Amino acid sequence: MAAPGALAVGQRRPKPMIAGVTEAMCLLLVFIAVIIICPHLA
Repeated sequence: MAAPGALAVGQRRPKPMIAGVTEAMCLLLVFIAVIIICPHLA
């Protein structure tokens, strides 16, 4: 979750590359979380 200040800066100056990296990192974190959690559920 981005800080409010960073979010405001992002809205004023759109940077698609940074947004893409952030989205990729979020997906990666979710992917890692699933890998860690799933064996415990199985």
